[in-house]
Amino acid sequence: MKNNEILGDLDQAYYKWYEISSGGNIVQGPSEVIPLLERNDKVHVLDFSTETRAVGIYLLRITLVKTNYETKTQDITLNVLKRTIDADVEAKGLEDDQLNIVKGKTVTIEVELTDPTQGGSPITGAKVVLEIGDEEFEFDEEGNGIYELEFSTEDYEAFYTSQTLTGEIIITKANYETEELDITIVIEMEEAYPGIPMFYFIMVVGAIAAVAGSLATYKFIQIARIPTFVKKTRKIKKAIKSREEVSESLLYPSKDEFMVKELEEKYNNIGVSISELLGVKPKKGKILSDKIDSIKKKGGNV
Repeated sequence: MKNNEILGDLDQAYYKWYEISSGGNIVQGPSEVIPLLERNDKVHVLDFSTETRAVGIYLLRITLVKTNYETKTQDITLNVLKRTIDADVEAKGLEDDQLNIVKGKTVTIEVELTDPTQGGSPITGAKVVLEIGDEEFEFDEEGNGIYELEFSTEDYEAFYTSQTLTGEIIITKANYETEELDITIVIEMEEAYPGIPMFYFIMVVGAIAAVAGSLATYKFIQIARIPTFVKKTRKIKKAIKSREEVSESLLYPSKDEFMVKELEEKYNNIGVSISELLGVKPKKGKILSDKIDSIKKKGGNV
């Protein structure tokens, strides 16, 4: 036989696998006998797929047997590591791991998972959760490696100022490394109108109302300070200008009528009628009396 000649048609070519601990002790195995595959070029191929294997350390014991040749045994130690996950997070308002959202709104956070060891194929069956303090929100799997969460801001306070939440998106799947992504959610102040926070809107409206109230109060006080005689005069002028009938309530008694009211009782005591002396027709006492009393209370003169 020539040196380094490749042997084919072996009587036996197989391997068995054992799962061992880090200290070298057997945890599981040996497995059943698994044949090696012989190619046309006489090369034997060991096919030990790690895709379905649990993470751990494996011992692969290869045995080659051919008549008139020594039996050859070869051990291979294989450390099956956890696979990595590529995660891409998307959401409206997300930039540099910070998500800005207005109080009262709901935002959809989308996470896409792919396996870089499998050419970027989608990862299904993973668990994706958002943790904020003691709260945990689980994403729904939508298929094709897409996971979605509808995040609502209704239960967070952001009336007087914005609130910042610090959270983590945690991704787990058997035989994969756990992926943890930091995310900051800024809940902006509740808006009365787009771009106008409710708190500042109320403050501005309140300030306007206060100014309007102050002006109204000032005007009322100014009007209240105007003498009754002037007010009635203005009303009489307005009625005359518009050619309307002047209300009797706006009229003041004449000087003679005023004297009759004030001195009538005294003249009556001496048997003299002052109304006849002054030529004043007697009117309904209450109306004349009310008018004169009103003048005296206001400090007016006839």
